[in-house]
Amino acid sequence: MNSTLVEQKNREIGFTEITDVLVVDDSPSDSEIARRYLERDGEGRFTVRECDTAGCASEELKKRIPDCVLLDLNLPDAEATDWLVQVRQEYGALPCAVVALTGNTYSQTTVAVMQAGANDYLVKGRINAETLRHTILKAVSSARLEQALREERKKTERQNQELQASAEALRESERRFRGIFNATFQFIGLLTPEGEVLEMNDTALSAMDCPKDAVLGSRLWENPWWAPYPEVVEQVRCAIVDAASGKFVRFEAPYRRADGSEAVADFSVSPLRNEIGDVVLLGPEGRDITERIQVRKNIEELNVRLQRAVAESNHRVKNNLQVLSALVELETSRGAGTMSTEAVKRIAQHVSSLAKLHDLLTWEARRSRSHEGQVPIQIALKEVCQSVEAATDTKIEFQAEEAYIGAKSATSLLMAANELLSNALKHGNGEIGLVFTVDNTQEDKPRGRLAISDNGAGLPADFDPAR
Repeated sequence: MNSTLVEQKNREIGFTEITDVLVVDDSPSDSEIARRYLERDGEGRFTVRECDTAGCASEELKKRIPDCVLLDLNLPDAEATDWLVQVRQEYGALPCAVVALTGNTYSQTTVAVMQAGANDYLVKGRINAETLRHTILKAVSSARLEQALREERKKTERQNQELQASAEALRESERRFRGIFNATFQFIGLLTPEGEVLEMNDTALSAMDCPKDAVLGSRLWENPWWAPYPEVVEQVRCAIVDAASGKFVRFEAPYRRADGSEAVADFSVSPLRNEIGDVVLLGPEGRDITERIQVRKNIEELNVRLQRAVAESNHRVKNNLQVLSALVELETSRGAGTMSTEAVKRIAQHVSSLAKLHDLLTWEARRSRSHEGQVPIQIALKEVCQSVEAATDTKIEFQAEEAYIGAKSATSLLMAANELLSNALKHGNGEIGLVFTVDNTQEDKPRGRLAISDNGAGLPADFDPAR
């Protein structure tokens, strides 16, 4: 079978074609999830039929062969493996792609259904819409390549019935082709049952920057991919032994790229059998999932940051309420009986400052990890000045250097600035100025200086700040 026919079959299952899927699952909720994931892909690429028993599925096959069967391993009237064997006997081969739905990645049932002819499997509870659609399309591609191979073999056998020796060589070549190109993982090869490398694709060779001649004839576990990881070397060796006995093996493992960086691969080994069922070759496959692993870690980090941000926000709200309570208590402790309009306005100004501080902390946490939990004090003081200007129709000359300080210190500073500005407005006249400077002469202990100026009467001559 030539590569042109393979490419033609691959194009036939492109995204522009409608893919007919038969969902066989006795769980209404799981069936509904599968239907929703497939029918709502936005491009109308899937049609869905549903069955809740193996018997119903057999009847649907007689009506119309689907492109793919999404098969639950636990059906009420038959084991999934037995049903696949029955279908294979009835049709001579599986007439369509099969994707198994399992609750356990490494169960014996999962291995059995893969050996019975399923193209792939998915673990319930770990499926999203993209994964389901991609796996089904991949399985359909694989099944159609299988069908193309079967058709090509029949054609070849008809043309070469009198040439038994040539026919045997052709079947061997076909088995090699299937072992290398019947998989869709990124790294693909072909091994003897003892693990000796017979073929390896260019993608796998370039990943470790190793010439093909140096790899062919070696044992798979002896190659540079896993040299830095002795435990992975042993895991690969054991996987070869298990696959040679007829088992399908799959696991995630780290490997070393040609540039020295570490990556993670989804690695598997499939047994390839001859016409009488003997394992004659092994098909190793690997797909780089480093990016997917990193995305998973990033999501976990984001969740941690979100939880920390919520806790910090709750803490700030509590502190702000305590500040407001202290302000109200201070005003009422003066013994006036009622609170003056001026006192209410002062408290309202403090509330406005605290609200702006809370907004700045939230904005900064979203914008930058490096300043998370800190306040850009230049912006915060500017917000306070603008608020006072809007409330009193007074111009404030503003000058502040850029600095970041903790939320607690920022709260105290803004309260002080607000109080000093209020006093300047009350006792002064004309222009008011606010200047904030940073002293970095001591690198480990930078200091800030806030100055509020007005042209009022000033402090009394006998004023003692220590009292």
